[in-house]
Parts: sequence; C-alpha cells; structure tokens
Amino acid sequence: VRAVYDDAKEKLESLVLRKQPVKDDECYSIGVMEFHYSISDKAFGLSNEELTVLGEPEVICTSCLDVLEEYLSRHQNLARQVEGRLVFKAA
Repeated sequence: VRAVYDDAKEKLESLVLRKQPVKDDECYSIGVMEFHYSISDKAFGLSNEELTVLGEPEVICTSCLDVLEEYLSRHQNLARQVEGRLVFKAA
C-alpha cells in the first residue's frame, strides 16, 4: 500500500495497492481493528452497512500483539529502512 494525503487540502491524493492505483469501480477487502470498525462512520465517513455490503465482518485476530508476534515470527531479520509508502503532507 502507498498512500499520499495532503492535510492542507484535506484530500487523499493517491492510493496504490500492489503497485496499481486503487480504482473506484473495484471492490477491496480491508482489515481494521474493532475500535476503528465501531467508529467508522465518524472516523472515515463509512457506515458499518457500507463496510459489510459484500459480506459480514470476520474476526481474524483478537489483538494487535497477536498480529505483531505472528508477523515478526514469520519475517525475521527484516532490513529496516523508511519505505515512503505512507506520505502525509502537513498543512
């Protein structure tokens, strides 16, 4: 994922997934924490109904720690460098 957000314009300038621009007419699956799902209307302007139009939500993991432990156990000795995938342009 690569995202560029301009805070001054309050606009997402670009969103790329697997080196391809995200298309308005495509459907994508996303993963969010339960907290973000519960406030999706306020935080993202998306109702739970909109988020579940293609299917019911599915619990994949119960905590961030579980996700982090699983990832690090499967991806040991990662090179660390700033990738620039998420860009925030401050106002």
